[in-house]
Amino acid sequence: MKITLPESVKSYCVSRGVRTAINSLSEQDDSYLPDHLDWDELPSYFQSILAAKTVKTDFALLVLQLWDAIWKPALEACAVTKPWMIDDMQTEDTPPSLETLWEVGLYRTHYHPRDENARIDTYIGLAVEQNQLQISLSLASWDAEEEAQEITLSEDWAKEDESWYSATKQAVPAIDPATKDVIDCASLRQLAEQALRQLMDG
Repeated sequence: MKITLPESVKSYCVSRGVRTAINSLSEQDDSYLPDHLDWDELPSYFQSILAAKTVKTDFALLVLQLWDAIWKPALEACAVTKPWMIDDMQTEDTPPSLETLWEVGLYRTHYHPRDENARIDTYIGLAVEQNQLQISLSLASWDAEEEAQEITLSEDWAKEDESWYSATKQAVPAIDPATKDVIDCASLRQLAEQALRQLMDG
């Protein structure tokens, strides 16, 4: 499956000036007005606010599309089909809010189909400065001594902490919005499925 980069996100990624302007506007609340703003400048200022909101919304929709193209089919292929609800994600401080998707990325949790005491966490994010898509996987399962269960994944995955593993940069193709409009998710979906099968069999 191929995902097309929204024009607003592409401009944000390519232009440092656009990033600076959008980031600055995003930090202001709706009551803010710049000092010494003239009446005839007000429409342009509001258009800038709209552009900032559009970038953040398009970015969030892009992240959701990428998760659906990579992790969703991989999970379904491994019979992992029961997700936590959004309310449940709120309790873990990883809600799929606009702010979280923009600042951090998308976390999703699924019930383990063969272990009621375990859960499977997946993550996807887009690091704009590095033009790098990031996918990560975690098996939240602990033994009697409350140690995280060890899992063995291929060399395409690096251990981040006691339970999280992230695909290496060598395994995940870099994204260059300046030259590419499309992200091909086929190889990433295969990478995700292989890791899930290793996790489930481990």
